[in-house]
Amino acid sequence: MRVAEAFRSSVFRATLAFALATTVAILVIFGFIYLQITTSDANRVRAILVDEAAKGADYSEAELEQSLELRLTRDLRRLDYVALFDAKGNPVLGNVGHLPEIPVDGQSHLVPNERLPGAEERSEPAVFVARRRADGGVLLLGRSLAEAYALRTTVIGVLATAILPTFVLALGIGLWLARRTTRRLAGLHDTIAQIMRGGLQLRLPLRKNPDEI
Repeated sequence: MRVAEAFRSSVFRATLAFALATTVAILVIFGFIYLQITTSDANRVRAILVDEAAKGADYSEAELEQSLELRLTRDLRRLDYVALFDAKGNPVLGNVGHLPEIPVDGQSHLVPNERLPGAEERSEPAVFVARRRADGGVLLLGRSLAEAYALRTTVIGVLATAILPTFVLALGIGLWLARRTTRRLAGLHDTIAQIMRGGLQLRLPLRKNPDEI
């Protein structure tokens, strides 16, 4: 009965509301962090690709080949996909054998599934930029989004792992506080009932630091 009373108490209801509010706040915070991480990383990758394509469009084929080899190994501005196609769409150099179905406009475009170089049976999401050269050829640059998507999965996993224990803990604290208050009120009620039955020598218990009860 005491547990049922604790669940019906205003203290527990207030704690339940606080637990729900805390859960919503955590969801909002993690959502904001999730958007910031994914958006900023994607924007950085897109900016790098557009910048590299704009620079490489005016290079000679020899300069372009040297530059692309360098970009394949550098960490900060690393390129996972690089290719040069002639005016007829035939591959001239690079590790991509075909042009993705994106506009040749010098802007970044998402390709949900792009086959990995050297592993045709595997694919991954990537961002590509295709830019037309003066000779009619097309410079293609791309960056894998596998790491960014893995980070998204990690953030979502952390959120899913943290949200339930947080809510359960808040509910447990609420139940403990509610039962503690219920027991105290029940004790006061019993003492008052005994006084009303003639036990005038009894006194209600007082605390050193008086509260609203």
